Amino acid sequence: MVELAQSTYRGSNHQHLTELLAEREGIHLSRSSVRRILIRAGLRSPRWRRPPKHRSRRERMPQAGMLLQVDGSRHRWLEERGPWLTLVGAVDDATGEVPYALFREQEDAAGYLLLLREVVRTHGAPLALYSDRHAIFQGRPEERETLEEQLAGRREPTQVGRVLEELDIQSILARSPQAKGRVERLWGTFQDRLVTELRLADARTLEEANQVLWAFLPRFNARFSRPPEANGSAYRPVNPAFDPDACFSFKYRRTVSNDNLVRLDGQVTWGKSGSQCSSASHKPGQP
Repeated sequence: MVELAQSTYRGSNHQHLTELLAEREGIHLSRSSVRRILIRAGLRSPRWRRPPKHRSRRERMPQAGMLLQVDGSRHRWLEERGPWLTLVGAVDDATGEVPYALFREQEDAAGYLLLLREVVRTHGAPLALYSDRHAIFQGRPEERETLEEQLAGRREPTQVGRVLEELDIQSILARSPQAKGRVERLWGTFQDRLVTELRLADARTLEEANQVLWAFLPRFNARFSRPPEANGSAYRPVNPAFDPDACFSFKYRRTVSNDNLVRLDGQVTWGKSGSQCSSASHKPGQP
């Protein structure tokens, strides 16, 4: 066991090592036995846990689907075997379940649209989304309002903000990392466990990392999620006529010029005749 802790399962904390030994090696020991043996061998848990500061934690939401916390974690998930990746994920405030997560090259709006699309497909639309104040979720406050925004009396929503409005999902912006405590603690647990799982699978690319992640999530949820205080679910099913391709897209409003052309990001295409307004869209991750 000591040899495995220093080689195959290096970097695993005592609890995770106990589970890996039982699942993969057929070695069934209690966590306290594993800890005692490793400490005698001079091997302490690699993740040092600071004594928690006294902080009045917000009570969990009583029902699943009432609030999802979302965030992205930039980390050396593949260690030295591959590139830096960003893990984009959501955690249900009531249950601690991770309904979906995915690796991206960086934290971007397309990643969050893919995340929301899968959550809506498998669970339904949550009541609210809790995020940081990244420009993905709100316009940059230092930028001056356009004339159209001044006339409308509101800022133009971001691509993610527009999708939340279309799905009637309330957007709540946190004022500090501590306010998103559940998702921040989730990243600590993932960095503790998922890195080891990726190493054991010898994942080296973003695609391989996602395959390991999606196989890992059901086991993680079975281990760490908890029943909500209230029965039932606040996730709302979407209308059968709902078109996910139309919703989870990037949409832009442009004016058709007198020569019937529409310009977007340096590209030109034919539009409707006259000087009407036209909407162009594309799916996340596609040109």
